[in-house]
This record gives sequence, C-alpha cells and structure tokens, in this order.
Amino acid sequence: MWHRKMVAGNWGIAPCHKEMAAGHKIIIDGHRIFIDRHKKMIGRHEKIVPCHKEMADGHKIIIDGHKIMAQPL
Repeated sequence: MWHRKMVAGNWGIAPCHKEMAAGHKIIIDGHRIFIDRHKKMIGRHEKIVPCHKEMADGHKIIIDGHKIMAQPL
C-alpha cells in the first residue's frame, strides 16, 4: 500500500509493476511525483527526467512512450 495514483481526481492504490499513463500523479514513499511527458516534479522541485529511467525514493521509474512503470530496485 505504499504506492498511490490519482486519475481524474480519484485516488487509487497502484502497486509495483503497474503501468500508468503519463500525466498521472504518483506518490512513492510519501513524495509526490508528477510525470507529464518527460517532466518530473518532486515536492517543490521540477526537473526533466531521462526518457527511460530515473531513480527516485528507492524505486526505478521507467518511461516507455506513454507508459510509466514503478518497480523496486
């Protein structure tokens, strides 16, 4: 129950290895991550992430086209 996603304003649990469309808000270990195309915002910081991999909060974010997968390292 560590991972949650917000789709269309509704909260839902998103376990590891679940693929989500880009633009969804993902919360990993209490840190909010907003991924829009290749943008990532952690807390109050926004940065451009690599197209394929980004390390965050002990998890690996994989951006594959319009899919986002979160899995343990």
